[in-house]
Amino acid sequence: LERQGDLRRMLEHQLQRLDRDWVHFYLFHGIGWDNFWELDAQTGWIRDMFRAQEEGLVRHVGFSFHDEPQAMIDLVNLGWAELVTCQYNYLDRRNEVAMRYAASKGVAVVVMGPVGGGRLAVLPKGVAERTGWSAQSAAELALRFVASNPDVDVMLSGMNSVEMVEQNVMAVEKGPLAPAQVQEIAALMDYYGRLAKLYCTGCQYCLPCPQNVNIPRVFELFNYLTVYGLEEYARREYARLMGKGQDASHCIECETCLERCPQSLPIPERLKEAHAALSAGA
Repeated sequence: LERQGDLRRMLEHQLQRLDRDWVHFYLFHGIGWDNFWELDAQTGWIRDMFRAQEEGLVRHVGFSFHDEPQAMIDLVNLGWAELVTCQYNYLDRRNEVAMRYAASKGVAVVVMGPVGGGRLAVLPKGVAERTGWSAQSAAELALRFVASNPDVDVMLSGMNSVEMVEQNVMAVEKGPLAPAQVQEIAALMDYYGRLAKLYCTGCQYCLPCPQNVNIPRVFELFNYLTVYGLEEYARREYARLMGKGQDASHCIECETCLERCPQSLPIPERLKEAHAALSAGA
């Protein structure tokens, strides 16, 4: 959306492509709070959205969300959204309070990434020991954890085969986890999260790196490897960073990042450590 009338033009084009006169649900992608009113002043999209509803082109409207949790609460308070799609899984529960608030206001909550983009297809270390869960049913645990949250109305899980569809359906049919299991998993992930933040909080003050090293992402993947025990995911994603030339091997120890880090972390030293661990076997 850039100009006045863009929303209407896009909607009419989409309806034509779908060969539909109207749609049940229409979500605005990646809505944030910082530039919300500026974008509306520039494009008039809120006015056009209400007009489309009045004309019956759209029955229900909402937004997908990738901002800070407080921004979700602020957007819900505007009163026009009937549903919100946001990230939520047992590894990432940042939106939990905002989801509860949205549900209390009658806004439907749709969860994306319940298996963490594939990260939770393998059990983090300690989970099997504490819950008795088998590695073969790691995705089931992730889905049933999300299903255990009473504020969640719908889960969206990516599936690449009929077998995966059948497995996910079977998992959901088993119902929510026992409250004690939910609490045990949440407590373990909170503990791991505190360990990870002792290492790097992900504030991104170290960026941009003169050598284009994605320092926060390198440390995030190192945490997945060493703290959470998600070895396969961490090394696969690090290989992608290497393919982009953003991995830690490009660090020349210029120490620009040291001047910016509020935690005074020895970043070049730890980048070496992370690269050695994450690139092993590459």
